[in-house]
Amino acid sequence: MMLRSLIEIGRSLGKKLSGPFLMDIGRLGVGNLFAVIISFIGYPILARLYSDLEFGEFALFQSVFLVLVFLSSLNYQEALLLIKSKTQFTHLLNGLILVIIGFSLLITFFISFSGFSFLGINLNQHHIWLLPITVMLGAFAQIGHYAFLRQKKFKFISLVKIVERIIFLSTAILLAITKVIHSGLIWGLLAGRFAAFSISLCHITPKQFRITKQFRKILCRHRNFLFYALPGGLLERISRHLPIIIISTLAGKIATGQYAMAYKILTLPELVIGASIGQVFYQRASKKFLSNRKLLPIIIQTWGLQFMLGIIPLVVIVFFGDYLFAFFLGDSWLQAGEIAKILGVMLFAMFVSTPTSSILNILNKQHIGLVFGIIVLATRSVSLVIGLKLFALDGALWTFVITEIVVIIAFNLFLLKFTSNWDNQLT
Repeated sequence: MMLRSLIEIGRSLGKKLSGPFLMDIGRLGVGNLFAVIISFIGYPILARLYSDLEFGEFALFQSVFLVLVFLSSLNYQEALLLIKSKTQFTHLLNGLILVIIGFSLLITFFISFSGFSFLGINLNQHHIWLLPITVMLGAFAQIGHYAFLRQKKFKFISLVKIVERIIFLSTAILLAITKVIHSGLIWGLLAGRFAAFSISLCHITPKQFRITKQFRKILCRHRNFLFYALPGGLLERISRHLPIIIISTLAGKIATGQYAMAYKILTLPELVIGASIGQVFYQRASKKFLSNRKLLPIIIQTWGLQFMLGIIPLVVIVFFGDYLFAFFLGDSWLQAGEIAKILGVMLFAMFVSTPTSSILNILNKQHIGLVFGIIVLATRSVSLVIGLKLFALDGALWTFVITEIVVIIAFNLFLLKFTSNWDNQLT
């Protein structure tokens, strides 16, 4: 039954890649495109102003920051799209703001007593005190993003991304030139998040600063986000940034800087296409689910679109990655180009499949995400640690890439199974 459905959907894929779905992607993607163009202009400048060691320190800080931002809202920001009532939406939004403030205070308390050294994360002591405020601003911007996504304010979301990117790059470049403050990349990150927060605050103002009974009911009703999606998403984000932590520990921050630059450049296109498609997919798939409509067609449609958009950049990176990195970033980043050639196939597989992974939240199958989060964390840890112990960095990355692709294939087979079961119930 599932195979027959896939064949039928595949035949009509060309016709389905049109209409409101692509229009929404276009509105969101144009802003992302400008943000990435700005990044492509700015990163060659940053690569000549900052060393690979400084990029390594920044990558480590950013990895910790992104994990904490995810934790700060208990992953309930995604539930903003699944709530029909505007009143309940307001209660959830206001409650999450208080949760984020409390979490930021908790980070400050934690840093005062121990920091992150016991986890093997060697953050600079001057940087670590910037975490609480940066996390709070980033988390506010995150829930604002989902609120705007619910309201289909795609142009506004794009504007926020563009402004954030401009502020980050201009601040980092200015601080590197003037040498007023050390760690300009981290201060640029803080400035960019503050800009995103300020713009969002102008359009979303909390009406009450208290945890209401309605808020507690919403948390209970969508408790799978807390019990399954939160730990699963946390594991996914930890494992996503795990290479940065492991490489910085076992290979040094210079190697970390080279890896971080390769990963950053390769994932920039995802900001244009993958993120836009993923956000529109989640919004539209949620509506289909709430109205008892089939989900498999939009999944296959999304995969087909992602594949067609990503295949040419993949070929270019695999064959010419080292030359391109050396040309645009400078000869000191040649190793980053070699790393990009290794990571290319894995990131292409992620690019194709990641936008549709949110279907598990929609189908209330968050426990599957938790299981695969554990699997991914284990496979990445083992492949990188053993690889770095037995081989050089390149050998460790090949081990990492192969195991990652196997896990991605297995995950999407499960995704197809659950989606097919849902669709069959409707016929």
